[in-house]
Amino acid sequence: TSVDLLAELTVAMAGPTVVQKGLVDVVCDPSKPSVSDMVACADEGTPKRPGGLGDFLAGSIGVHIAWAYLVAGGAQGSGQGGKEDGEAEGEGVPLPVDRAMACHSACVLLRRASRAAYARNKRAMVAPDLLCEIGPAFEEICPAGRGGMGA
Repeated sequence: TSVDLLAELTVAMAGPTVVQKGLVDVVCDPSKPSVSDMVACADEGTPKRPGGLGDFLAGSIGVHIAWAYLVAGGAQGSGQGGKEDGEAEGEGVPLPVDRAMACHSACVLLRRASRAAYARNKRAMVAPDLLCEIGPAFEEICPAGRGGMGA
């Protein structure tokens, strides 16, 4: 099956978290590549998936993972030298960041923004139509003022 192949790919690549887009988006983390540990995003999307949505998803994944590292302690990938990526300052232990869940939240965000863009534009929807829907979709998922990142 495609999820079995996703698990094999993740293991073969030795490390990246992989997002397989489709009717249901599936996220496979290299630390737990078994099918039972994969995270699925089955939020309703749109009947039309124009080219360019993957670019929005990739950017959203980057933002969500960065926020997860900031919440976990802020040392990940700072590029400032010194500690290894993934080590908390002064501790030398990996930060507990669930990259699969960060990828899942990005998938949910894009599916909701896509659904709103499709409701507004129907079959004429193109990827840039998502730009004005990302903010409202994010606010729906994680309202500002609740604390945490982006408040």
